Amino acid sequence: HEVLNALHAKCNAKPMAMDLLLSTSTNELRIWDVSAVVHESNEVDQEVNVPCLLCFHFAPNQGHLLSIAGNLEHVYLGFQSTNFYCLHLWQGWNKLMQAKTRTRTTRHYTFNVELAKKSCATAAGAYGAVPNGSSGSQKFCHHSLLEVLQTCQNRHMGFVHCTCYEATAAVVASGGGDGRIFFWTQQHQAICSFTHGGAVLALAACAKSKAIFSGDAHGRIRVWDSASVQHGSRAVLCAGG
Repeated sequence: HEVLNALHAKCNAKPMAMDLLLSTSTNELRIWDVSAVVHESNEVDQEVNVPCLLCFHFAPNQGHLLSIAGNLEHVYLGFQSTNFYCLHLWQGWNKLMQAKTRTRTTRHYTFNVELAKKSCATAAGAYGAVPNGSSGSQKFCHHSLLEVLQTCQNRHMGFVHCTCYEATAAVVASGGGDGRIFFWTQQHQAICSFTHGGAVLALAACAKSKAIFSGDAHGRIRVWDSASVQHGSRAVLCAGG
């Protein structure tokens, strides 16, 4: 499938320190071990093996997985279906990697969004779903790792084209085809939402200035103060376009 987006994340936990690349396609999220590429010498003709460790499948009705942001603890995913999720990857990493697999490296999992919603509501984690190709001897509720962020009151009504995470203020932003930008806490509560003027197509964060940059389909660019939006303030530092 065509790669739509990618996110680089570094795992420093011993003894498995590695560099990971998370890539999105039509309805898949793949996680690659790119340590050999990052730390390889600059020899031009040398081939480097880049294994795919995990592949998460989503139902076709979710549409394209358009946007990704965050880190290994919280991976934020925006879909064509207008849904916005948080994957708690690090929370289940060991269990995910312990599962048996048909292939040499890749472990495949399929997410049932309805089970994920029910798991978020009950926090019971008692579904015992197993990954594709597993013998079933070791059950693991991978659905509970997927958290639905949006509610009826706080949700996008258009494609979730982009998302970003500002780590210093711990603020998450999502931009949609409905022309709105949402700001979320790291506890995944909606802080506030603002109308941008056009479909929000791009988001980026600057840790040094604690600013979040957004751009829409009409060419407008706005700069937001992430420290201020934590308190629900509009906090547009500047705008143009």
